[in-house]
Amino acid sequence: MEANVLIIVVDALRLDRVGAFDGRQLTPRIDDLAAESTRFTNAFSTTNATDVAVTSIQTGRYPLSHGFVNHGSQVTDEEKSAVEQVTQLPEVLSESGYRTAKF
Repeated sequence: MEANVLIIVVDALRLDRVGAFDGRQLTPRIDDLAAESTRFTNAFSTTNATDVAVTSIQTGRYPLSHGFVNHGSQVTDEEKSAVEQVTQLPEVLSESGYRTAKF
């Protein structure tokens, strides 16, 4: 059986506010999921701008490589067009037989 893949991205959530990492009962549903999962405890972001960082997660590339470098209302049509040309994680998973969704 293939493993399920779940990526949770939460903007501005500190590690010490997630029970699975500090032992307190702050996030019981996430803690339950984490107990049955592989967790990455030493991960780093490519940037502090959410739009750009999430695009890096989705593409596996640094911002200058995927073309998305601005944030929020500063994102240009050129950036949007550039990143549309880059293969993203949901496409790779879908091609491998996974069903994908974004919420």
